[in-house]
Amino acid sequence: MQANHSYKSAFQLLETLLLENGEYSLLEHHILRLMDSAAYFGFHGDEEQIRRELAAHAAAYSEPRRVRLLLDADGRVQVESQPYIPLEGNEFPVALAQRPISKEDVFLRHKTTNRHIYEDCKQGAGDVFDVLLWNEDDEITEFTIGNLVAKIGGCMVTPPLHCGMLPGTMRASLLASGVIEERTIRRDEIRAAESLWLINSLRGWIPVYLSGGD
Repeated sequence: MQANHSYKSAFQLLETLLLENGEYSLLEHHILRLMDSAAYFGFHGDEEQIRRELAAHAAAYSEPRRVRLLLDADGRVQVESQPYIPLEGNEFPVALAQRPISKEDVFLRHKTTNRHIYEDCKQGAGDVFDVLLWNEDDEITEFTIGNLVAKIGGCMVTPPLHCGMLPGTMRASLLASGVIEERTIRRDEIRAAESLWLINSLRGWIPVYLSGGD
């Protein structure tokens, strides 16, 4: 189903990729998500052009890069990057958002440069690595920069998409391989999880822990 949004020129579609040893991590998942979003919003998108631009960028670098792929509504493609800097640390503090998101917000389901909802949710969170979001039904959804994986009752689980979140590329890969499974996670049970991770295709598995109170 295609959206008919008059505001589409106000944002770009976005993919953030890890370029390492001349290859993009989870490239096919990124391309599929980008083209799905382009179809939804009515953006022009030439997949072959996108692949050519990415290949040309990859050929220019030998060191790991954090790459941003941007697609305008008129089909213009931009590829930009900066050196990939590994995280320092073993486990990182996160906080629960202070208020719920609406799971019907379309911008939660597509990766774009319109990140107002994420920035709003981070307000007042304090000195933490990221914020864990939840919806109006008290269901945990995702982080502002990645999906959630929780170990609960010995099972590796991630919230289902209908809770209101981005279909992450690493999440999709882990679900397809059977490493994780979908399960609704209530806000009142998240602190009982045995382990928590923030996952994304750029940095992989990031161990996190909830700091402070609800």
